[in-house]
Amino acid sequence: MEASVSVIIPCYNSSKTLRRAIQSVIEQTLRPAEILLVNDGSEDNTLEVLLEFQNLYGSDWIKVISLEQNSGVSIARNTAWDLASQEYIAFLDADDSWHHRKLEIQYNWMSSHPEVSLTGHPCLVLKNGIVNSQSTPEWNFRKINLYRLLFSNCFLTPSVMLRRNLPYRFDSNKNYAEDYSLWLNIVSKGNTTTYLDFQLAYLHKDNFGSGGLSGNMWNMELGELNMYYNLFKVGDISLFLFLLTVTFSLLKYIRRILIIAIRV
Repeated sequence: MEASVSVIIPCYNSSKTLRRAIQSVIEQTLRPAEILLVNDGSEDNTLEVLLEFQNLYGSDWIKVISLEQNSGVSIARNTAWDLASQEYIAFLDADDSWHHRKLEIQYNWMSSHPEVSLTGHPCLVLKNGIVNSQSTPEWNFRKINLYRLLFSNCFLTPSVMLRRNLPYRFDSNKNYAEDYSLWLNIVSKGNTTTYLDFQLAYLHKDNFGSGGLSGNMWNMELGELNMYYNLFKVGDISLFLFLLTVTFSLLKYIRRILIIAIRV
């Protein structure tokens, strides 16, 4: 038995971590119908590792897409999304991994709730690689509306599963908050989204302040502020709500800077 899910993993110079990510998909209790691995113009041996997995498990299941030059995570994900063949899409980053029952739990719930367009769940930050066992979840899903999502992005990318036929994509012009912008776009257009309060994905670094795109704090903040402005500009949120979300976002930014300063 397999899930009608296309798993998308963008990879850029990630040969040191992507084995862990891919292996966590292979070891799912409910196997996805296909895995789309996007080599985003890597300069290390990322492509070699991807082809190694493809040769091992077959090109019908593991499909490698190679972009000639580094185009950014949005284009990498969108390229795979357009080539995906299954009813649902699940996203994973090359430096993260999944709980072994993630697809079983999330896919089965979405299949039995066809009115839902997107689901997500919390992610556990693992610094030492140790995963504590968790009891079986009690299927505690709750709806997430636009106002809830505006003040807190509860959908980290490795947690998201959505319907493939949604007429939206990641903004290829954005280098920061492109995922958050997509989730807000989906919710603001009236699509039903839900949240499972159970950790089904693992981040192997802090979500902010620890290198990569997530380490460029001010640019991330500018990306988020620009996202709120775009929502206001097209009329999805009022002027009052725009000013409120901008103020709240800046306060969160200051808090994150203080947390990083304390760590140092």
